[in-house]
Amino acid sequence: MTQTGDPLHNALAERINNTVKNGWLFETQEKSFEEVKQLVQKAVDIYNRVRPHQSLEKRTPLEEMKRLLEQAA
Repeated sequence: MTQTGDPLHNALAERINNTVKNGWLFETQEKSFEEVKQLVQKAVDIYNRVRPHQSLEKRTPLEEMKRLLEQAA
């Protein structure tokens, strides 16, 4: 766990939280807890399987994981 109120202690998690909140959750009106839960699950899936990441040379995290596993084999 990190200290409360200091996003610098866990910058990666804060970056992902920002992407999910600003990229997917706050585009529309208020939602129920179940709707938000489903949207978060969808956002995480898109983030890991669909959305290319500049830091991964425009690959998705899933593509990068597969590439690294193939290299290690």
